[in-house]
Amino acid sequence: MPYEFVIQENQDHIRVEVSGDWTPGKELEDAIDVLTQVADICHKKGINCILAIWDVPGHIRALIGYEIVDSANKCNWDRHFKLAVVYTHNERFIDSLFVETVAVNRGYRVKMFENKQEAKSWLLNC
Repeated sequence: MPYEFVIQENQDHIRVEVSGDWTPGKELEDAIDVLTQVADICHKKGINCILAIWDVPGHIRALIGYEIVDSANKCNWDRHFKLAVVYTHNERFIDSLFVETVAVNRGYRVKMFENKQEAKSWLLNC
């Protein structure tokens, strides 16, 4: 069963909540779909801060995480965006620390969290 996501526009940030399960074999495609829609809204509204809440269980393979970052340009993802990602499942948080490292090394402003308040504080501290 694929996951669902809801994008909410706030005055100072975009909030996206993702829940459900990955589509087997389409993890990269699913992630690009969300990132593209979020990037489009950010560009239209002139908002660079994004709070993403990922309620998706299970592990993410390192190669998939690398490919997500590598595909950021295809998603129209801007290096001016600041992304705070909150994982509600510990295994996903731990796996995504590698993704954070790859993204930061590529010049993106991204940080992974397990706590929504910490994520929002980091995100809005400009």
